Amino acid sequence: MLLSSMKKRWFGTDGIRGLLGSDLRKKEIIKISYLYAKHIKASSILIGMDSRNGNSKLLDWIAKGISNTKATIHFCGILPTPAISYLAKLKHYDGAISITASHNLPKYNGIKFFKENGVKLSEEDEQAIESQMNEYLSLDSKKPKIEKLNLDNIYLNMLRKIAPRKQFNAVMDFSNGACSKFAHFFEEYFGIKAINTRPNGSNINIADTEIENEIKKEKAALGFALDGDGDRCIVFDASGKKIDGDKIIIALASAMQIKKGVVVTDYSNYALDDILKDKGIPVFRVKNGDKYVINAIYENEYELGGEKSGHLVFPQHSFCDDGMLTAIKLLTLLNKTKKSIEELTAYQLKPNILINVPVRKKKDFFAIPTLAKAIEFTRRKLSQRGRLLIRYSGTESICRIMIEANERKLLKLGWKLAKIVSAELN
Repeated sequence: MLLSSMKKRWFGTDGIRGLLGSDLRKKEIIKISYLYAKHIKASSILIGMDSRNGNSKLLDWIAKGISNTKATIHFCGILPTPAISYLAKLKHYDGAISITASHNLPKYNGIKFFKENGVKLSEEDEQAIESQMNEYLSLDSKKPKIEKLNLDNIYLNMLRKIAPRKQFNAVMDFSNGACSKFAHFFEEYFGIKAINTRPNGSNINIADTEIENEIKKEKAALGFALDGDGDRCIVFDASGKKIDGDKIIIALASAMQIKKGVVVTDYSNYALDDILKDKGIPVFRVKNGDKYVINAIYENEYELGGEKSGHLVFPQHSFCDDGMLTAIKLLTLLNKTKKSIEELTAYQLKPNILINVPVRKKKDFFAIPTLAKAIEFTRRKLSQRGRLLIRYSGTESICRIMIEANERKLLKLGWKLAKIVSAELN
């Protein structure tokens, strides 16, 4: 079988996710960790984790797998995923692992894998590893040797160097996640009100205080929400309303000296292409998933990449999307332009809607006659006036329906399709 046509069982959109003990089991995690270390020919691997329960058990299994190779293992404790990637690049590790389920609820665990320069594994890397998962391997599961390091300040110093030391009337939600240990930096440097900064293992990505309410309460000019492992930053305006991630990409790209281009995914609004091209900035599109954005940047030396969901990559610093870095870049731009966040992101996008439909099963859409007919009907109705994207989430039991159209009234087609998806897949 060609690797490019192989359906993956373990790797999703961004690493491996699931429930510890049922989806993520000791034997398989030891094996996949060994195959990963062997695939990247690692002599040294850096491992860090987010703040959720179960990660210590995963660390033990991962380290046992890697210990069957000659790679040394360094553990940097709880750190955001982008910090782990940054440190892997800076310290010349052959690979890195972030033990995290990212934005998912506390009951889930997961693993994100990186190779040289802190770059995420490509689709081809993942398929090469998975192709060997059914082979018999005799692996030792003795207690692994792990060297513990404290590298927090190295990453923090990078943030300090680029941060304008100015007070901002803003709120930042740390999601009780891995970034919580850096909340004091944002409070001291920027005067930002930090919320949800007390991780206890079972509250990651669960808000004790809702950021929308806190923005209104503090009469803040804007807000930032990070996810559990810190690779995503969602921005809010003074009214507590989310700002479309494409507008953030446009604002930051417009302020940069971009020559080679910006990378976005198929989910980005097509108005983004028109706006940036009018500014002389080339735009390139890849499949949905930050690993595709990252690998395109790495291979082609593009200066910026991102997803409308809040993942932005600044390759001059690291090859990983970084929520705190995104916030600092925006604060720097606000300080330089003296504009409000509303003024900075006042771009007109095409009407669009993204609907997340919970599903119990993930079947081929076109193997279900009613659903196949509904999809074709929707595409025919949109015709030259819009587009439909429909796919399953790679990390959750969700079907995502995205419609972008020239006219707002066409968006109702998305809700009609969502109703059929829910009926057929639940």
